[in-house]
Amino acid sequence: MQVFDKNTIRELKRYLYSSSCVHDAEITNIQYKDDDIIVEAYNPIENKGIRWLFHDVETVVVLKGHWFGNSKTIIGLTIEDNLSFLDSIIQHNEESKAEAMNDLYLVFEQLSGHEFHIVTKELTMEITEA
Repeated sequence: MQVFDKNTIRELKRYLYSSSCVHDAEITNIQYKDDDIIVEAYNPIENKGIRWLFHDVETVVVLKGHWFGNSKTIIGLTIEDNLSFLDSIIQHNEESKAEAMNDLYLVFEQLSGHEFHIVTKELTMEITEA
């Protein structure tokens, strides 16, 4: 199990981008509890389970895509360097915007074109053999 925050973003990118199990994984469960979000997925090609626990979530935005495809299949997970895309969607006051600059910003991209944007203080990620 790996734990990441804004200070360890370089390690998160290395860990995430070196793993081939995120692409083509299917989301099996999403839970919201207090200020945390749990996303679980399974990659049938790699036979691996993935669990992301987003701690102290600040912002969640879901954008509906219009592509033909499954909305559970992940085609990409990116780590954004700044909040510029969300600035056009969400109005932040200066204090919350400054605080959010110290958060992780991840985007799940799905085969359907849907996007799931999460801004969080900390991420725990675990990849397991299924």
